[in-house]
Amino acid sequence: MLQSLFDQHPQYHHLVASAQLVLAMLGMGMVTKARAFVELVLEPKPMIAGVLYQVVGIPLLTAAMVFLVKFPPEVVVGFIITAAMPKGS
Repeated sequence: MLQSLFDQHPQYHHLVASAQLVLAMLGMGMVTKARAFVELVLEPKPMIAGVLYQVVGIPLLTAAMVFLVKFPPEVVVGFIITAAMPKGS
């Protein structure tokens, strides 16, 4: 049963991934109000701080942790990949 599911993976992967993306974007769009964008334009500091933390802070903290604590190489790679992705952490 499970093997046949994996054998069919390439056939339905694009459809499932597309549906997940559409549903996620639809869900976010339904709860976002126009007022949220106005507030972002009027007070951008929290967003800028969050972006800087995601892009600079988390990778720097990850690098420091990897150098200070001796993890196995496969764990280090996992940390680095997770830190490099926006919102991966």
